[in-house]
Amino acid sequence: MYKFCTLILILCLPAACKVNPKNHELTEFPSISSAAKPESKSRNYVDLSGEELLPEPVNQIGTCHEDVYTSWFVEQYKASHPFKGKSKSAKQTWEKEALTYAMSRLADSNIEEKTSSLPVASEPEVDRWIRFFKASDRSTFLKWLSVGETVEHLILPELARYGVPKEFYYLAMIESGFNSKAKSVASAAGTWQFMSGTAKLYGLRVDRFVDERKDPLKSSRAAAQLLKDLYSKFGDWYLAMAAYNAGPGRVEKAIKLGKTRDFWALARGKFLPKETAEYVPRWIAAFKVGSERAKHGFYLSDETENLVPNSSVTLSKPYSISELAKAIGVSESTLSHWNPELLKGITPPLAKGKTYELRLEDHMAQKLTALLTTLPFLDIKETMEYHVRPGDTLNAIAKRHGVTVAEIHKLNPGIKPSALKIGRGVVLPAG
Repeated sequence: MYKFCTLILILCLPAACKVNPKNHELTEFPSISSAAKPESKSRNYVDLSGEELLPEPVNQIGTCHEDVYTSWFVEQYKASHPFKGKSKSAKQTWEKEALTYAMSRLADSNIEEKTSSLPVASEPEVDRWIRFFKASDRSTFLKWLSVGETVEHLILPELARYGVPKEFYYLAMIESGFNSKAKSVASAAGTWQFMSGTAKLYGLRVDRFVDERKDPLKSSRAAAQLLKDLYSKFGDWYLAMAAYNAGPGRVEKAIKLGKTRDFWALARGKFLPKETAEYVPRWIAAFKVGSERAKHGFYLSDETENLVPNSSVTLSKPYSISELAKAIGVSESTLSHWNPELLKGITPPLAKGKTYELRLEDHMAQKLTALLTTLPFLDIKETMEYHVRPGDTLNAIAKRHGVTVAEIHKLNPGIKPSALKIGRGVVLPAG
């Protein structure tokens, strides 16, 4: 039966089952162009038990385009047996040989027993980072593990929702140490270190009242979408990670210059920025140590302090955080810790029909819901940011948006007509 199915798959290859490396290239075995020489060193993927590792699971084997396992093994064969012929028939034979190899490997593999959803390479660069985390950076890594325990339950479901491997949880670790208040010199902020423009593109609110890059749940949702988009673009999780760090344009340029889609070849060939070349092995090391922490001598208490809760209350008006905290019997600092995206000690002003979800523990959510109609809310209008154009004056801006110059001064303390440089952001009342 197996031989019969294999024959059918081989016969249908040119028409229906030809693997598309661009769509399915998940692994360390990418297509190798005629200009690029295959590395003589073989590379193994292993899970933490030391067994060979396959890519993420699928529901059915042998479905060609839908089956990442078939693609993975086909590309492994092509990398180790590059096409050297010239005729069309020779290439078809090579394609059939690759698929035959893939089907034989699938028959020999117990896929369900694999413990990881993502191929993880064992490389010298990875080992160096493992030693760093276990020795030089030991106290910091332990702190990261501890902080991660408080938000893991928020991050993992968002990764799963968008089909991003769960191992990317550790990408947030190397981005910020799970610190929602982290900010880089380049002004990237929050758990996933989003730049403001990218954050807004993926639906995060960033303004003078709220910075949702600091919210572990919302930023994880945005990061999962971004990582999925990058994977769709590059067909490889390592390249997706590199693009997350350096930007897709920089990775595309590296691929063009290096004439390969092998991350390790691009990194070692110095086609990628040094920071990006270290980014992926650092993530792999964090995953390896973090997912088997006891083996590496890291132990955490069974009880997690400052756990960020899942429950929330829907607000349609702005409120003072101190007033809300007092009403439900929790400290203002704790409520702020649960909602780190709030910048001004208040929940944000809202446009008509908009709401805001305040995160807090379940029993407190029930209590606040019952008290909400009795609490004083703040009379703050929603705001928007306007960027100065050539020829703008305060009077012209006020007239164009139906506001007064006095309102502009109130929302932009110290603003002067002489300071209206083109592109400057000016906060205005919305609506």
